[in-house]
Amino acid sequence: MDWPVLRSLLRFGLLLQVLFSIVTRITVLTHELLGHALLAVLVGAKCEGIHLTFFEGGAVNFHLADTSWWRAFVVQGGGISLDLIFGSLVLLWATRIQRPILQLAVTLAGEIWILGAIFYLTCGLYFGWGDPTSMALLLEKRFAIFSDPREQGLWIPFLAMAPMVSYLVMRPYCVLQEAQLPSRTFLRRIVFAGLTLGVALATHVGLGRLEQAWTGDRDFAYPINMQRLAEREAASRLRSQQFHDIVMRLKAEHLPTTELGKRAFAEVNALPNEVPKLEDVKPLLPMVPLVLLAFASGGIAALRRLDRRSMLS
Repeated sequence: MDWPVLRSLLRFGLLLQVLFSIVTRITVLTHELLGHALLAVLVGAKCEGIHLTFFEGGAVNFHLADTSWWRAFVVQGGGISLDLIFGSLVLLWATRIQRPILQLAVTLAGEIWILGAIFYLTCGLYFGWGDPTSMALLLEKRFAIFSDPREQGLWIPFLAMAPMVSYLVMRPYCVLQEAQLPSRTFLRRIVFAGLTLGVALATHVGLGRLEQAWTGDRDFAYPINMQRLAEREAASRLRSQQFHDIVMRLKAEHLPTTELGKRAFAEVNALPNEVPKLEDVKPLLPMVPLVLLAFASGGIAALRRLDRRSMLS
């Protein structure tokens, strides 16, 4: 690899890293502030707090005065819905932008919005965390369906569509990469993508881990240790069963909903933390690497099918 190519690679990689860090924060802000906080206010909920991290995710705490399931469902699903809508719109807008750096930033934003939503839906439903699982539990509460999103395979359609979605949204980026880093072979395109976009993603994840170690906040960390996650989930399921049993017992006393909730939480929090039995700890798939592999396969297909005529036009 000669020096002019290496210099272009370093310059493009650095630019991509800066844009990636900025764009991911914008997508998290819109997800939390517009998709959750604003929607919560619009449906009559009280927004009690917003928690954001520098390199990972965030959360919005809201309180509904009534027990309307559809209001809670709208707020929980607003973030992912907005991600998909914004991502589609900005990808369409990016094709009309003439400034290369702005076009690259907008294209990255669209891809992160859309692929982030697919990632969240797949991993959230499989691991039982975040908005996807909350939405499934609300549907279970209202229609008695989706009691166990992972066991019922709700994550499977999103994992199956991940390569095709990645292929479609990565094609604009592949065109921009080729314009900045002209390649003569398919293999060089893959190498260039790995050394720029791949390194930017890895660096961002690494910074997230450093932030997590510094703050001790693990609520927004992507699961890596499958055994530890399985043990934690088994303990969570055990505690959920205990909470359910307490609620069923208190319902016989015909308490108001607010009082019932307070007493149930107080009683379950007073229980000792029990270690689940080994047979209750089911092994989990490494879903995060699987989703990233699915995205990578779509991106490689986009590089393979790159239309050189569109790049020269």
